[in-house]
Amino acid sequence: DGTASPVSCPPGEVRLFTSPAGVLAALPTLVMAYGCQMSTPTLWNEMERPTRPRMLALYASALGTAMLLYLLVGGLGYATFGDAVAGNILK
Repeated sequence: DGTASPVSCPPGEVRLFTSPAGVLAALPTLVMAYGCQMSTPTLWNEMERPTRPRMLALYASALGTAMLLYLLVGGLGYATFGDAVAGNILK
C-alpha cells in the first residue's frame, strides 16, 4: 500500500533546528543549488522581448518554484522520518 512500516522504518525525533552551526553548514549547499548563471545567455536569447525586469521575474518564479518543491519534499520527509535518517544517505 506504499506506507512505511513502523517496525522496518521507525520514526525518529523531529527537531526544528539542531544548532545554528548546522544551519550555517547547510547554507552553501542551498546557495549553490540554484546555479542559474550558466543558463542566462540561452534564456536571454530565447525571450521574446528580453529586459532586465522580465529576466528577474523569470528567475524569481523559477527559484520560488524550486524552493517550494524543496521545502515540500524535504519537510514531508522530515516530518515522516524525523532524525532517523542519516545526514549522508550514501553512508
